[in-house]
Amino acid sequence: MSDPREPKFPEYAARPPAETGGAKWDRGPRRKRGGDGPLLNMRPIEGLPPGGSSTLAIVALVFGCLGAVLLSIPMAIAALVRIAGRNQAGRGKAIAALAVSGLWIVGIVVWVAETDGESPDRDVASGPVTTARTTRPQELKVGDCVANLEEGSVKQVTVAPCDQPNGGRVFALFVLPAGPWPGQEPVQQKVKDGCWDRWSASTGQADQLSNIFVLGPTEQTWRLGDRGVTCLLTPR
Repeated sequence: MSDPREPKFPEYAARPPAETGGAKWDRGPRRKRGGDGPLLNMRPIEGLPPGGSSTLAIVALVFGCLGAVLLSIPMAIAALVRIAGRNQAGRGKAIAALAVSGLWIVGIVVWVAETDGESPDRDVASGPVTTARTTRPQELKVGDCVANLEEGSVKQVTVAPCDQPNGGRVFALFVLPAGPWPGQEPVQQKVKDGCWDRWSASTGQADQLSNIFVLGPTEQTWRLGDRGVTCLLTPR
């Protein structure tokens, strides 16, 4: 029998948490358990792929723009393989390096095809020309005579025997110092000064009023290793 002086407490029916719909809570930060979605007020992180950016692809593109196709092509191919295996960024740069290198190759092939020519017939290896022939300016030697020359880019010249009517005679050849392309105006000035100095130092004498005509490298041929200069004395 209970003591009437003991305090009375209300009775409640106990139910499992699943029936009451109550949520479970962790201690510490108040975050609901079982949530698979992102937390509130959180944005997905945007940035580079896990592998980062491909340095090899960037270097290949730089070499491709400079015309170093022997380096840019294998580097671009290696970059594509690494990008696929390492989940890196830079695939577009590697493809661009291949495209630019391909343009350089096409340009070189076209230039070689346009400037290619046979060596002129001579009495001996360095003797006078015996028959007229179209050839490259690089094939000219001191004493050769050529047909009429025009200002501008000269890709081919016609060499002819000097006892026939001609447009000028070669009186000097020299080579410019190696190094990076210094610019069109500096090259033209060095070419003109070099030819004039060599004519002034020679004992040659023109039979008629003449001009000095020079054939020098362009930016395109300079990149291919051309440093040669040809000096000619042409009638006015």
